[in-house]
Amino acid sequence: MRTLLLFFLLTLFSSTYAWETDYSKAREVSREDKKPLLLFFTGSDWSGLAMKMKNETLDSKDFQKKIGTQFHCIEIDFPIHTTLSSTVRQQNEALKSRFAVEEYPTLILLDSDEQIIVRMGYSPEGGQQLANELLHGMAQNIELCRGLKALPKDEAVLRRLYQLAQIMMRGEARSAIMSAGVEIEVPFFLVEQYRLFVEEGKDVTLLRQKLLKSNDHEIHFTVAMIDFQEGASKHQDPCEAIKPLEAYLEHFRDTDSQNIWRIEMMIAQFYLETDEWGVALKHAETAYKNAPTPFQPEIENSLHYIKSQIR
Repeated sequence: MRTLLLFFLLTLFSSTYAWETDYSKAREVSREDKKPLLLFFTGSDWSGLAMKMKNETLDSKDFQKKIGTQFHCIEIDFPIHTTLSSTVRQQNEALKSRFAVEEYPTLILLDSDEQIIVRMGYSPEGGQQLANELLHGMAQNIELCRGLKALPKDEAVLRRLYQLAQIMMRGEARSAIMSAGVEIEVPFFLVEQYRLFVEEGKDVTLLRQKLLKSNDHEIHFTVAMIDFQEGASKHQDPCEAIKPLEAYLEHFRDTDSQNIWRIEMMIAQFYLETDEWGVALKHAETAYKNAPTPFQPEIENSLHYIKSQIR
């Protein structure tokens, strides 16, 4: 009787943590029970790191105890010395292409809608620590999905949801949250929309005008930085590229001591990259005069270097 009980417990334990190989079957079950899918891309008979992560972390008692039966675990294997069935091989190749997997091991946690929650390569973390990280990602995903069902008109909540969408690289969710923030004219989201429109090459004339009506110098500073970075990335003439920064200096030199010296150093660095050492020196000297004491030694080193090159 004891032998049968022991056999039953061992069978139950092993089946609880068995790694499946049929993704389609696991996906269908996931859609029913709403449990996430944990995909482990591995080279089970040749990748040292993959074998190490599997044996020491994923198959550890700490990991198994922590995750319980909360995930459907699927091993996506690419062995060299073992032959897979043509069905499994084709499935694994398709998943590798779909999720753009380029290294082994790669661990991907998907929700029941097959949205990526967590993606990582080899991790030296212990089983409990890795399980905690995956469970934390799952909790964040639940929070994000709930928030998306009825987007609130609360700035703090929207910014939290936006942060989660960025962490999980959910482009559609991020756009929806941004639209909700723009609708109630939250400055943060207006600036984020401006950044996105600039990156996409859209006309931002009206949006820029709207933002620059604000008395908040941080909004002006961020807009100037976005415009400068866009101009610099397009390899514009230096005089054109730095115009947004110079305009900011003209308006806020006397009221924003925190950023003025940083802008001066940005301009100096930009001129250094275009070999205009004299102009760079002028801006670096201004930065040195306005910088907080702890930052002056570093700027002083830059001044010595620029002067040595001019000579």
